[in-house]
This record gives sequence, structure tokens and C-alpha cells, in this order.
Amino acid sequence: MHGRICCQNYIYMIFTTNLYKKLVYLPLLFLATLLLVSCDNPKNRAKIPPIKDGQLKLTGWPFQNDRAIPLQGEWKFKWSEDNPDYALTEFDDSSWETIELPSYWNKHTGVGIGFAWYRLKIIFDDINSLAKIDQMGLYLNNVHSSYSLYVNGIKIMSNGIAANNKSQTISQNLPKASPIPPIDPSKPLVVAIKVSNFHHARGGAINVPYLSTFTGAQKILTNNNLRDWIVLGILLMMSIYHFVLWLARREDKGSFYFAVFCLLIFFRLCSTNRLAEMIFPHSDIFQLRFKVEYLCMPLGWALFSTFIRQLFKDEFHIKILVFFQLITIPFIFITLLFSAETYSQYTFVFLGATFLCMVWVIYSMIKATLRRRFGAGLVTIGVMFLVVTVLNDILHTQEIIHTGYFTH
Repeated sequence: MHGRICCQNYIYMIFTTNLYKKLVYLPLLFLATLLLVSCDNPKNRAKIPPIKDGQLKLTGWPFQNDRAIPLQGEWKFKWSEDNPDYALTEFDDSSWETIELPSYWNKHTGVGIGFAWYRLKIIFDDINSLAKIDQMGLYLNNVHSSYSLYVNGIKIMSNGIAANNKSQTISQNLPKASPIPPIDPSKPLVVAIKVSNFHHARGGAINVPYLSTFTGAQKILTNNNLRDWIVLGILLMMSIYHFVLWLARREDKGSFYFAVFCLLIFFRLCSTNRLAEMIFPHSDIFQLRFKVEYLCMPLGWALFSTFIRQLFKDEFHIKILVFFQLITIPFIFITLLFSAETYSQYTFVFLGATFLCMVWVIYSMIKATLRRRFGAGLVTIGVMFLVVTVLNDILHTQEIIHTGYFTH
């Protein structure tokens, strides 16, 4: 009996030695995600011609290699007016304003709730090379919060129902790729998008379409989905692994907290990457998805700081930890009781509180490092990676930078 207990303890020790190393997985996962994104990002492949005053002149773009061009720049913009003619090729939009995409329209309109039209005219200078393409296509990640996209007056894809009022609008954020009807390269290609947002504090084309061959558009969609599933699979395995460790030895609270933290990140990424909407494309889960996304922020900082304190109890003041745990309560109630239209107004507050918690964790970890606590330096590096991701998301939310969401 005594020998069996010693054997169990020995096996447990093998898998739980150096608890601080658990945190190394997160920066490694972060770096792997960035590598996957950079390898798969179409913007890294060729010099992007500018879009000015709602017009793009394409010369010699290598569509034959399935290369995609992000349609970012100055689109024509019409706020809070609707007319089916806006989708037509021959419509004169010279009197329309312009807006820089990708962006929320809040800074342009002063409000987030409403609807608008975007238009872009694409002129192909290299007609001969385009004539060799079997079929062109478009990829669009998502907008806030529903859209209908037209090419030369023909509707080719949509998310939800883009209506002119809240009662008729159905919000959806689902990445899509679609073929473009046969085009005449000697004539302009007009892309028109109607966007409606009545369920979120910020609206507009926060992502732009990518123009490519249809095969190229499908590749972007497939590669993005594959990257997301790989990251989610790793997170789920990490969570299950540390749950098993905790079940083997219940006094190992660090493994339990880390397992739950990984599970929270898993659910948050399921939400932000719209995987639930991919699995259930005909379900109206917009509100549920955002509740999961926002709930994971306060729960995440509370669990993460609790986990780190299990490693370095002397450096983490218990009263400060309790403070960060208690302030999660109003965030959780606001998210549960109100719609995304209300609590999404306070995204900066959610991210700001997360950032403050991370700053406190870094401060405490620096103290642990200076005191030469075992493993403190490595944990500090891991925490700094997480702080960088939160800081990036804060700046991106405020449209100070346009790097995309790292925690998405």
C-alpha cells in the first residue's frame, strides 16, 4: 500500500514539477498564432494599390496565383438613406461622402446605431491577364452587425438581415467567401454593401472584402478556420490535461485555476471567432455570443491573478487580489442583465480593468524576480505577452491602431 502511494506521488511529481512552466504554454500559443496569421495574411504578399475617393485602379495584380487584395481605403459612404439603386453599376455616387475602411462609422456619424451604404468602383487596367481567370471571388470576415453585398447590382452574399430598423434586422457575424458573377474586364466592377447595426454600440465595416479568384477567397476562409481550430484544440487539451492533474491531487489548486483559465480562453475564442455561428448558421445567437465574449474578460482576469498567486503567494497581496475578484461582479451583472447594445458601450472599461489587473500582476512578478523566486523570470515573460495582447486590443478598439484583435 505504501509503495503504491509513493508510486502515485512520483508519477504526479513528474507531471507537476515546476508549476510555473504552465504559463510558458500561453506565450508559445500566442507566438504560434501570430506566425499562422502572418503566413496566411494576404496583405503580406504584394504591394497594395490605394483606394481614393471610392475608386481603385488595378494594374498587374497577380490574381493568377490566387493572391487576394484587401479593398481598404476611401469608400463612398451614404448614411441612413436606402435605395435599391445604390447597388447598381450605373448609379452616380459622386455626391456621396467618403469614409476610410476598415473602421467603425461612429466617428463619422456620431452614433453606432443605424444603417448605411458603401460603394467602391474597381477599374482593371490589365484586361488580358484578368481574362485568363476562370472565376473571381470575394471574401469578407464580418461587419457590425449585418450586411448585404452586391457586385454589379447582383447580391452575392449576406450576413443576417440588413434592414432599416431594429425590429426587422437580424445580426450575424459569419465569415464568407463567394464567387463573383462573370464580369467584363473592360468595364468597372462595382462593389456595394448595405450594413445595418441595431444590436451593438459600434457599427460599420470593421473588416473589408478581399478580392481574389474564387479559389483564393476560399483559401482565406479555409486557412482562417483551420488556424482557429488548431488554437482551440490546443487550449482544450491544455485545459483537460490540467483538470486531470487537479483530480489526481486536489490540493494542487494551481492546476485547477489554470485549467479553468484555459477553458475561458477557449470559450472566448469560440465567441470572437464566430465558430458557434459557423456550426449553427441559421440560429440567432448574436446576443449569446457577445455575452460569452464579455463575460470571459472579468472572469479571466480574476482566475488568472488567482492562478499566479498560487505560484508566488508572498508577492501577491491578498487584499488587492480580493479587490480584482470583487469588481468582476458588476461587470458580470451588466453583461447578463443587458443587451450587447448597452454593455458594448463599455468595452474600453472591460479591457481597461483587465489591463490594470495585468499591470498589478507584472509588478508583483517583478518583485518575485528581484527576490530570485524560482521560475519568476519565466512567468514574468509569459505575463508580459498577455499584457501586450490586452494593450493591443484596447488601442485597436479605440481605433488608435489597426492591428486587429490578438485575443480574438
